[in-house]
Amino acid sequence: MDPNEARDLSRRDFVAMGAVGAALLAAPACDARDDAAAEAASSLALHRPDGVDDAAWAHVRAQFLIDRGTAYLNNASLGMPPRQVVDAVARGYRAISEEPLHGKH
Repeated sequence: MDPNEARDLSRRDFVAMGAVGAALLAAPACDARDDAAAEAASSLALHRPDGVDDAAWAHVRAQFLIDRGTAYLNNASLGMPPRQVVDAVARGYRAISEEPLHGKH
């Protein structure tokens, strides 16, 4: 695609890119023993919404900790991360706390 050409993103494309980005952000905190993070990241990729109705987006919605019925629209400074990112960050802090010298790597 020509870099000067504007591209319209569908909601599906946007969510797919976000899921990949979230998985990549979580990756440094993961190691080969972290099967839960790998499974969660692949779960989002495997369950792409196939429509625009609420039922099609239920799996994506379930990945976030925010209360059902809350629409958090202030994502300019701090967006709500999916559950697997929250869990990966918590595991990273735990690893650093348990083994400070090894956890830095």
